[in-house]
Amino acid sequence: MTTLGLHAEGSVAHRRSGHFQIVLLTGICLSLAFGVLAFGAVQEWSVFILRTASVILFLMWASAQLVNGAVRIRQTPVYLPALVFAGLILVQMVFGFSAYRHDTLVYLLDYACYGLVAFVTIQSLRNSDTANFLASGISGFGLLVSVFALLQFFTFNGKLYWFIPVATPAAVFGPYVNHNHYAGLMEMLIPFPLVFALENAVALSTRIFYGLSAVVMAVSFLYSRSRGGIVTLICQLVLLAVIGRFTRMKRGAAVILLLLIIATSGLVAILGGGEIVSRVSTLREPERADVAGWRMQVNRDSLAMVRSKPLLGWGLGTFSTVYPQFRSFYDDALVNEAHDDYMQMLVETGLIGA
Repeated sequence: MTTLGLHAEGSVAHRRSGHFQIVLLTGICLSLAFGVLAFGAVQEWSVFILRTASVILFLMWASAQLVNGAVRIRQTPVYLPALVFAGLILVQMVFGFSAYRHDTLVYLLDYACYGLVAFVTIQSLRNSDTANFLASGISGFGLLVSVFALLQFFTFNGKLYWFIPVATPAAVFGPYVNHNHYAGLMEMLIPFPLVFALENAVALSTRIFYGLSAVVMAVSFLYSRSRGGIVTLICQLVLLAVIGRFTRMKRGAAVILLLLIIATSGLVAILGGGEIVSRVSTLREPERADVAGWRMQVNRDSLAMVRSKPLLGWGLGTFSTVYPQFRSFYDDALVNEAHDDYMQMLVETGLIGA
């Protein structure tokens, strides 16, 4: 009886733990969804909410560990480079390597909150059920956002969400004032439904859901008309095919991938993809100001910034502060970012950070 009682008690505790992991993952999904819907969480009020949510999620996880009487931390190779990067930023601040310590501190706080969310997510992904739950949540959210983005695109009245005025003329798409930012979101979300749609163990109904999500998200991705995003999507598909080749992707998965590509192409053609094709064709003239000429000038200036401080960089988050003294061309536009994440990381954290 004692053994059976202990076994039953352990089973109940295991179920409670599983339910709590689902609660944490739900909180994570809701927080990330809020960040997307709040115009990318770039305004002070939305940044504050996201930071607060990350701390609450971590405290919830920590409280559960205390209640269980033992702290169990799931190990992953992700932790080491993240901690080393955090150490580099602290060195920039403490030893005066940052050109503007306040901006570096603000960005460090953001990275700390990202780290908390990533940590809690990793600790919550204990089995295939939680992984499937997270993939379903991300896929469902991506599907809803992409449907909204397409509806807004075809019925656009010059306002975000149809009623929020945009201060300056912008290529609004989805919940973002810049179509490239929407493409950046989709390039992170599409792999979730795409990969799970190719899994052999997934039930047919679930596979259809993942496949539909991937197709609609890809169509909205293409209609965002982000040239860099379209190139990225092609690269993702090529990479997936290469990985499938080396991991001996089963014939059924390869057929599904091909059908998804055909379905995406068909939907784009039905909705009228001439503008997308003409947009991509401008990549043949990268020096044009409306293609990449302006960004290439910023990149050349950024290289000069890297040469000036190659190892530790100018300090995380200080690009907009330092760039004016390296700017080599006149334009009335404010250059507050490098418009190239890799280049900006080189500028702000040097070769070590990059």
